[in-house]
Amino acid sequence: MIAEPDARLVQSFHAAMGDIDELAKQIASMQAEYAHLVNVARAAGQAVDPVDRSGGGPQWSSDVVARREFVTDLATAQRLSERAAYSLMETSQHLEETFVLTHRALYAGEISLAHAQTITQFGSCLPEEKQHDFEMRMLQLARTTPVHILRNRASREAKAATMEDAVERHLREAATRTTFVDSSDDQNGLSVFGIRQPAVENEAIQDRLHRFALALKAAGDPRTIAQLHADVASDLLLNGQLSMPGAPGHAIQAHVYVTVPALSLLGFSDESASLEGYGPIDALTATRLTANAPYFSRVLTDPATGVALSAGITRYKPDAKMRELVDLINVTCRFPGCTRVARDCDGDHNVPFPQGATSVANLVPQCPKHHKVKHKTTWQFVTQSDGVIISVSPSGYARQHEPTPLARPAPPRFRFSRDPGGPDSPDADEPPARNWFRGAVTDGIPRTPIGIDDDPPF
Repeated sequence: MIAEPDARLVQSFHAAMGDIDELAKQIASMQAEYAHLVNVARAAGQAVDPVDRSGGGPQWSSDVVARREFVTDLATAQRLSERAAYSLMETSQHLEETFVLTHRALYAGEISLAHAQTITQFGSCLPEEKQHDFEMRMLQLARTTPVHILRNRASREAKAATMEDAVERHLREAATRTTFVDSSDDQNGLSVFGIRQPAVENEAIQDRLHRFALALKAAGDPRTIAQLHADVASDLLLNGQLSMPGAPGHAIQAHVYVTVPALSLLGFSDESASLEGYGPIDALTATRLTANAPYFSRVLTDPATGVALSAGITRYKPDAKMRELVDLINVTCRFPGCTRVARDCDGDHNVPFPQGATSVANLVPQCPKHHKVKHKTTWQFVTQSDGVIISVSPSGYARQHEPTPLARPAPPRFRFSRDPGGPDSPDADEPPARNWFRGAVTDGIPRTPIGIDDDPPF
């Protein structure tokens, strides 16, 4: 029998959490006013029309002088680095002049300054005609999503919105691949070794390291998964093979997962594919991967939201195929704010077994840490038929968590009204679902770098 906590203490806890929430809204509103004043000061300094006073050499324009004066003055007055002052100036100007709705939401305390900075940072890189739609989508997400998840989604959408010249950009950047050692941030004898190269290879390397780490952990190795990642990588690079005790005797292949729109796969659309763990990838890379995929799983997505509607199989007893589809549909751990990849999570029943079936519809990924939190604390979750999860926190706050879209929503001109009497309604009551195919690639992962002379698949 679990004893219920003192009602007065619970009420005090709820009240304290409510006070924090209210203060956060007030801080956001003050930061919106702060951004407004920073932009007013910038514009005032620009209006002075200052001139280069050096009298010789290359002359700065009035614009450059004004910006340099303002940034250095702001940095000194606010005790900021000049880089931070420049970022503050840019964000304030974008909020006042371009992303006005985001500025209003910050004033209203609906989002934090970090959310607003994320929207302006990625939105300002887009062509003007795409900025408004991007802001609307990201603002809706920002009201219910932690900053790190918003940043991931904004980065992916910004990449997807500029995929027209992606093949050329990918080939150009692939030519800069290199390795590096960075010891600048550590004073304890540690450094960082990294590889700058196409994302497919890096995702494959990470997947293979993780598979080795899991095998060693299953054999009783006391090291953490993170430590095993580092030790396995060092062992393979230095010795050419895994020499540590408990290493699996069989070969372990890397796997990468790519999701491709069916029409793009057939050559009827230029919508970008997506690499799990990374985001949108160019058509050349996607074609190379899918040409070697040993199998595909078909998934239908809602054309308006991009969220998965159904998957190809449903069985009473789960198998590897069902679990893969559960991971595909949910993408990450479904605990609020967690971004751990679904394939590294436990499969949790929404409705506890045996009351709830073991099926694609009744399983969600929960990372081991949050799986325990769900069952050992007062967190409560309800999963709706459309994949939306309603969470009730220990302090009593109910929040709605949308599923991660598997696909980008269809462009507005291709959407259909769910109201058969609506102006955009076709004859059918429901919009047609969109087909996507997801392939697991093993031996199809490129072994040699892609060259400039390789012919694109179109």
